[in-house]
Amino acid sequence: TSNSSTGARAVIPLSATGTAPSFRYSRAPLVSTLPAASPSVPVSRDFFGQTIINLIRRWSGPATAFPSFSVSTFRFWDVVYWDTLETSGPQPSWSRMDQTLALAQQNGVTDFIFTFGRVPQWASTNSADPCTGGGDEPGSCDPPQMNAFDDFATSLVQRYCGKIKYYETWNEPNNTGYWNGTKAQLLTVAQHIYKIAKDPANCGCTDGVCSPNGGANPNQVLMPSVSGLYQYNLNWLNSYLSEAGPEY
Repeated sequence: TSNSSTGARAVIPLSATGTAPSFRYSRAPLVSTLPAASPSVPVSRDFFGQTIINLIRRWSGPATAFPSFSVSTFRFWDVVYWDTLETSGPQPSWSRMDQTLALAQQNGVTDFIFTFGRVPQWASTNSADPCTGGGDEPGSCDPPQMNAFDDFATSLVQRYCGKIKYYETWNEPNNTGYWNGTKAQLLTVAQHIYKIAKDPANCGCTDGVCSPNGGANPNQVLMPSVSGLYQYNLNWLNSYLSEAGPEY
């Protein structure tokens, strides 16, 4: 501010000495539980996972280089979907998924997650539903025809036995663009996934060698992923778990 009676501009030279920035956080209840920083001990790579959409060249888009840092987990959502693996009928094309998995393994990835969702239009129970805000194809957000779903899931689990161990029930079913069915219908899908993924006839391992009917089944089935920790989404998840009951 100025009390100049003429409003004239004045140029005032300034100089200063800077100090190194620092960050402090206090009064947090968890501060006392945090271990002291130990730069000499790296954080385990098991805490890091990633989705890389164009690790293998997709359509006309460029391929993406694998990151220089080490990750242990790779999630296939946004890389391949059911409706890109079986576009026009029950004849899956696995080439993009095979190449992505092989390249990720070359870069040290050990755990893979396949997320169900994006129902092909031919396998949907409501093929005319536009599914706005989710999949690209009509019907992709609706409950699948369960015979088609079972055939796809069985082929998937058998083909990637010993490579993919984690199967996620559905992607963001709290969003109607990805799931426009009921929670009871989603629970039915989850039950089918569990039965197929955990069946030793579809995948088993003995002494590190895995194949259908190969021994103990290593697979795990994950809960559906919600799109964020907001109250609406948490309410949806609570309602879904109530529908499922304690045995789930």
